[in-house]
Amino acid sequence: MVTASQFSRKSRQSAKKSESAWLSLMVAMALALGIVPAQAEQTPAEFFEARIRPVLIKECYSCHSSQAPVLKGALNLEHRAGWQTGGDSGPAIVPGNPEDSLLLSAMKFDGLEMPPAGRLSNEIIADFERWIKAGAFDPRSEPTTTAKNAPLSGMSIEAGKQFWSFQPLTQAAPPALQNPGWAAVATDESSTHSRLIDQWVLARLEAAQLTPSPSADVRTLVRRIYIDLTGLTPSALEVEEFCKDQRPDRIERLVDQLLDRPEYAEHWARRWLDLARYADSNGSDFNATFREAWRYRNYVIEAYKNDLPYDEFIKEQLAGDLLPSTSEDERIRKLVATGFLMLGPKMLSERDKLKLQMDVVDEQLDTMGKAFLGMTMGCARCHDHKFDPVPTADYYAMAGILKNTLSLQGEIQKYVSDWPEVPLPIRAEHRIALEQFEQAKKSLQSQLASIKKQLNSSTGSMNEGSDRQLELGIVVDDTAAEFVGEWKQSTHSKPYVGAGYRHDDNADKGEKSATFKTALPADDEYEVRVSFTPAAARAQAVPISVTHAAGETTVKLNQQKSGPFGGLFESIGRFRFKADTPAVVKFETDGTKGHVIVDAVQWIPVRDIEAHQAMLAKAASQSQANAERDKLQNEMKAMEGKMAELLKTAPPPAPKAMAAQSTPSFSDCAICIRGEPHQLGKVVPRGFLQVASWEPAQQIPADVSGRQELANWVAHPQNPLTARVYVNRIWKSLLGSGIVRTTDNFGVLGERPTHPELLDALASSFIQQGWSTKKLIRAIVLSKTYQQSSTYRPDAAAIDPENKLLWRANRQRLSAESMRDSLIALTSGLETPDRDSPVKSLGKLVAENNPKGAAKSIQESLTRTIYQPVVRGEISPLLAVFDFADPDFVVGDRSVSTVPAQALVMLNSPFVKESAQQIARQIVEDANIPSDGRASAIYLRLLGRPAQEEEIQLANKLAGPGDLAGWSRVSHALIASTEFRWRD
Repeated sequence: MVTASQFSRKSRQSAKKSESAWLSLMVAMALALGIVPAQAEQTPAEFFEARIRPVLIKECYSCHSSQAPVLKGALNLEHRAGWQTGGDSGPAIVPGNPEDSLLLSAMKFDGLEMPPAGRLSNEIIADFERWIKAGAFDPRSEPTTTAKNAPLSGMSIEAGKQFWSFQPLTQAAPPALQNPGWAAVATDESSTHSRLIDQWVLARLEAAQLTPSPSADVRTLVRRIYIDLTGLTPSALEVEEFCKDQRPDRIERLVDQLLDRPEYAEHWARRWLDLARYADSNGSDFNATFREAWRYRNYVIEAYKNDLPYDEFIKEQLAGDLLPSTSEDERIRKLVATGFLMLGPKMLSERDKLKLQMDVVDEQLDTMGKAFLGMTMGCARCHDHKFDPVPTADYYAMAGILKNTLSLQGEIQKYVSDWPEVPLPIRAEHRIALEQFEQAKKSLQSQLASIKKQLNSSTGSMNEGSDRQLELGIVVDDTAAEFVGEWKQSTHSKPYVGAGYRHDDNADKGEKSATFKTALPADDEYEVRVSFTPAAARAQAVPISVTHAAGETTVKLNQQKSGPFGGLFESIGRFRFKADTPAVVKFETDGTKGHVIVDAVQWIPVRDIEAHQAMLAKAASQSQANAERDKLQNEMKAMEGKMAELLKTAPPPAPKAMAAQSTPSFSDCAICIRGEPHQLGKVVPRGFLQVASWEPAQQIPADVSGRQELANWVAHPQNPLTARVYVNRIWKSLLGSGIVRTTDNFGVLGERPTHPELLDALASSFIQQGWSTKKLIRAIVLSKTYQQSSTYRPDAAAIDPENKLLWRANRQRLSAESMRDSLIALTSGLETPDRDSPVKSLGKLVAENNPKGAAKSIQESLTRTIYQPVVRGEISPLLAVFDFADPDFVVGDRSVSTVPAQALVMLNSPFVKESAQQIARQIVEDANIPSDGRASAIYLRLLGRPAQEEEIQLANKLAGPGDLAGWSRVSHALIASTEFRWRD
């Protein structure tokens, strides 16, 4: 029998490829059936403002708005009622039905053709189709005036100053309570804040004539705390040890212990990476590999581990390269932190590089606005924000700061932009080792080049090798030829020129051709040679036409016989060509029997051939030349061996970071009219959001980029948004919903806080306690509010059905990575991560940039999910089906979907099945667990509680005393249960 200790890592990893393929198939089927939700991390309002309104303004308003001289077709598209009523042809849009929406048909040039200037891009049309299919959300009401050029505008800055989220933080006195004894007892600074939480929550409950729920039972509470603080379910031993601890401060001790564990930092760092749209590749049109992104990931983990003050955390991510440092390590840390600005997806192949630059700035500004400020900044790129007090001038005041950041540099290939990677300081011994290695490498390369040069000039063989042949005249490889019909690439038969050759697959004769063209340097007589690999299955009479100065000549070539030149080339004649007329050689397949081979065509001046033959005639005797050539070849092999050995001893490359740098010079930014970078308005001085600023206004000197000033403004205690937004995010993570439920939107379209005084009290104390995340988490977890039972109460639900007043705890589903990581931890155990790049095995591109390109597979390790690669467009199906954050967006609140595909994965996934089998094997083979205690042991392992009598009876029906398969089914059922996948 195989013991638990013999269940090796190898057997676990052997299933990974089949696991991934199976899950991909399952999720693909689910998507096709519409039972897996798309990762719609943008709200309908955000999607409309970012993708729909700007296009309507730019492409449609000139003819279909109150601004138009004549309202064409009687169709007004500047408000919802306009397209609902429609024009002469009826309603322009049918929500939920793209096929019957005339506007979309016109955009597709299907009958009607709009806009008249030309068809819009497929991407824009796809956005409109998605928008209509989702219900065509449109917040624009009919304007109260019909005057031309009457702008639709949002809240003014003056009115915005009165809006709750832009007002300064206040600290109201704790409210009077009917039952003050319920709140946590204040014994230290942290518990004082816990009590404050309870007081404000209880005040709202009492005002609504509600009472809080009792505390959760011990086992439920310990499981909740482990999951919320570390992202992992506790082991059975950890639960039992906590239950046995009868000290009155056992919860405080547990919280402090977990906050000091590395698992805490990894779990909470992953939450921040959702906001930082972290990924290890670019995604978009050119999915380039972000080989150095891992350094930013590690920076975030270390920041949470060391409880880096949040204001410093902000400053380092926005301007770490500009901040002073007291040591080399600190300088490296702060430089790596600016990877926050660099990680976004970019349309690298955009040929309009000015537009690309502004698109990158927009993405950075939108990310910064949502992550730190809870504001949808991107809406103000084309026009004043339609809801929030963010004028376009404020947008470009901040865009001007980020435009002075070097986010793009050079090209990966023609038209495809690259990003800069900043060299990091290295230790002296590392630098010396690199220099010595490079010197040794250059020396060997020089010696190899010398030997190769001697080999090339050697006359050791009168039979001209194909390599020597390629030095003569002009050679055009098949990669440069023009093909008609389907030709197959091959490397089966050698030798060949370049990377391979092509053949007609002995099919579709007469329908295929291959044309080679070149410009020759001078009017002269040339010998035309073609290369091919001979074989019995080749065609014997391949028609080849040569277009030359005297006209066109067609010859027939037998490809069954080897050519006389290096066994590769065959001459098809000598012809005179003119330099001002292209030389053309065309292969055809008419009348051929057998495979037609196309490899390369060579034009050699006749006089060069004669000179070459004369040189060969003057060569030394054949035997002497051959001996010399053999000697050189042996020397080259020995040198190549030395090079291979040297490369094995190469020191690690000089470290680089995906980090921000300032541009060489600084300038302000002009407003881009309607977001168009080529239509410029007035220049706006660099600055910040006026509505969230204070007196005296901070000025940005002309000789700096402004990024450090921006970072200081965002992280300033007087900024009304920053602390509120972050405290709300922490609250949401622990309580299940934010005090402001729209965690990424504190603007007009966001929800109002359910407990505004509590939010301000938490934000104020957060700042006063040094912006400490750990202290904030500790205060919340130690509150009676957090520790409530999640039991449903019909009487309370009748008054507060959404539990906005927190009369009970909210149940929360484990994140995708928590489920995966917990199962590994409970079975084989999580491995210690390498913490370096998870995509170091990939090339510059994740996949070949062609329709058949596929991502190179990366071996998944048994480390925590945060150390696994996040490749845009290639998210693991297991993670995707359980709502892993889309790395293209800022995700402050992951979707929590409930779809059939999730049940299918939990029931059929090889990973889940194998985990269940391993748990069953460990339980069955544990001599300390009696046969009648196996059900409870499995329940303790997976759910943190013993099985009830009824559950024991059901388990025993499924599994006998030594029935490994039966106990595997019991384990599998519990893993698939909501009790495992959710925390109470």
